[in-house]
Amino acid sequence: MKYEIIEIGQNFNSSMMIDTSFKLLKIEDCFDFNYLSEIALKYEPSILELPIHKMNGNENLYNTTTSRHFLYNVLNYPEMNFFKEILKKAASIYYHIYNQDFQPFGATGWFNVLRDEININNHNHLFYRENEVDHLFAINCCIQCNETYTVFFDPYTKKTHKIKNKNGEIYIFPSWVTHKTEKTNGTRITMAFDCSRDPKKFLDNRQWEWIK
Repeated sequence: MKYEIIEIGQNFNSSMMIDTSFKLLKIEDCFDFNYLSEIALKYEPSILELPIHKMNGNENLYNTTTSRHFLYNVLNYPEMNFFKEILKKAASIYYHIYNQDFQPFGATGWFNVLRDEININNHNHLFYRENEVDHLFAINCCIQCNETYTVFFDPYTKKTHKIKNKNGEIYIFPSWVTHKTEKTNGTRITMAFDCSRDPKKFLDNRQWEWIK
């Protein structure tokens, strides 16, 4: 897998300032995005039949697959079994950049199928940080992105860092990082995962699968 490490945020080297620096791992050409697009659109109708999960600050997502993300896991679909190995390989690189060996982790994933210029506002996934490597990390997969960007936001310096989305790419970053997407042109399809090395503690209210 060809990858790039992007350093974002500020490390102030002071106990009086909050360290907002992190490493974003961008991996190219990880999967067949046309195949994943077919899977996402196949399951979209049944996902939309699930109850809506409240999303503060992102009410525009109520009628999407995103607002049901607590109630399903894409890894439970039989066509998605192959993706567990892709997640393992991608996470292995993420561990490697922190000089750690691969460790099993739990993962729960969902599709973001967005239409009609809908965007995802500033948000983060789960709060928990310990030592240099986070127990919780997020994985974003670009399936059908239509020249959009993911924007990472530093709430303290107010600086942003834009990553141009490219179909077939995977991004991995700590779950506490604030990020958003810009408005889509047409249909934008991505897939996101919450991942934890301690899923029984952090993902106990979700459907999750071991990646090992």
